[in-house]
Amino acid sequence: RQAFDLLEAELRDKIDSHMADARAKLLENFDEDVHSRLKLSQEQTQAQLDRFTGWLWQLTRHELSGHAEFLDSDWSFDVKNMPSGIAAPSGRYQLITQKADLPCHHYRIGHPLADSIIQTAKERPLTAQEIVFDYSGYDKKITPVAELSGQKGWLRLCLITVKSIETEEHLIFAGFSDSGVELPHETCEKFFNLSAQTKNDAKPEAEIEKKMEASFERHRIQTIEEISKRNQDYYEAELEKLEAWSEDLKNSLERELKDLDREIKTIKREARQTEDLDAKISLHKKANDMERKRNQKRQTLFAEQDRVDDKKDTIIGALEAQLKQQTDLKEIFTLRWQIV
Repeated sequence: RQAFDLLEAELRDKIDSHMADARAKLLENFDEDVHSRLKLSQEQTQAQLDRFTGWLWQLTRHELSGHAEFLDSDWSFDVKNMPSGIAAPSGRYQLITQKADLPCHHYRIGHPLADSIIQTAKERPLTAQEIVFDYSGYDKKITPVAELSGQKGWLRLCLITVKSIETEEHLIFAGFSDSGVELPHETCEKFFNLSAQTKNDAKPEAEIEKKMEASFERHRIQTIEEISKRNQDYYEAELEKLEAWSEDLKNSLERELKDLDREIKTIKREARQTEDLDAKISLHKKANDMERKRNQKRQTLFAEQDRVDDKKDTIIGALEAQLKQQTDLKEIFTLRWQIV
């Protein structure tokens, strides 16, 4: 396994090097606007990677607390003994985004240890708790959270599962301050950048429960509408492409059929006009062969049209499936928050 990880890292470095060279040569031919758009896209992708990697790092620190020593300086950790229920070898692990100087397990999203840690955390039952988030000790600025300093409120995270053409899962926050302000999803998410301490068990009052239920219902409807719109746009585009392909195929085959008709007529005319019996027989054979070819082309045209109709039925059926969407809402956790 260790040898495989080292080989994987070496191959990744070579691929990154080749990709960098190819990217540099490609960008030389792009204008300034394209450069700007590509740079923005690359930054957004890297930010997303950093975001998920950061979450994985924090979760791993929590789940392996007391079982491993973590070094933030090079994003590595040494596992002395694995917690029960996690099947992975002990030893040194390092995030695959970093270049390893020493032999180690290359840690990443999708690694068996990461999968096991995530699954363990997901299956853990969570009771409602009062949580104190420490913004004063955070070394960066988060304006929406800073504005809530000294305030309290409620927050709940739910998993919305939508089953239609495909199954999609979305994590949705519902959060409120005691002053009655509803918090944006992004603000709730940023709470978890901060260090925090649990205080006591908590139980939201009936009024808070109603507000949360109403918030999640709005999110549910919005999520379904977004999925439906995205699927509708996709399948309408697929239908248009199918129609265009069908029309091109039909026109192409019809042109070939017309060309064959003209050739057959020409050959038959030559056969009628010639007095040489051998030539007449040869021309009639050739005409018969071309008529068979023309009939095959017609059959191909009919078969392709049937195939297109079958594909249309599949797409229309998929669109109909959207009308039978099923949604499920599962509570992940509820907490009484305080920002200090």
